[in-house]
Amino acid sequence: MYNKTKKGVAIIGGKSYFYRSSWEANIACYFEFLKNAGEIKDWFYEVDTFWFEKIRRGVRSYKPDFKIINNDDTFYYEEVKGWLDSKSKTKLNRMRIYYPKIDIRLLDTKRYKTIMRNRALIKGWGEHLVGDDISILKLAPANPKEVELDRLSNLF
Repeated sequence: MYNKTKKGVAIIGGKSYFYRSSWEANIACYFEFLKNAGEIKDWFYEVDTFWFEKIRRGVRSYKPDFKIINNDDTFYYEEVKGWLDSKSKTKLNRMRIYYPKIDIRLLDTKRYKTIMRNRALIKGWGEHLVGDDISILKLAPANPKEVELDRLSNLF
């Protein structure tokens, strides 16, 4: 599914994550922009997993791409998808059934392109891509724990 996308480790807002696509890394930059502007309190990447306990075959869990914490401490999830394959549709449908009170928003191609129009204002947008990997300073280590956050934090 991700074989044609650029993926790898990126540090955005002092947070080191392995992003599965350049879109996810760019949207992380967007959420960091919103955080710095005071529009949201914080954001996290792939922090929660939802299990579908009664399901025995097929899609049994779902891990949304982003958890967004609002300034009033309420939260919602964002799923970044350029297109929805059948597995993704199944996950979202099961979320509606098993977790109807969880707010999940789809960040599709249309929303991505709308955000992308303002990419010049968003620090880091598109800057993490090097070859087939998302990178910081073109030197992102394979293990995110090896990253020296203090040394790199002044670059952002």
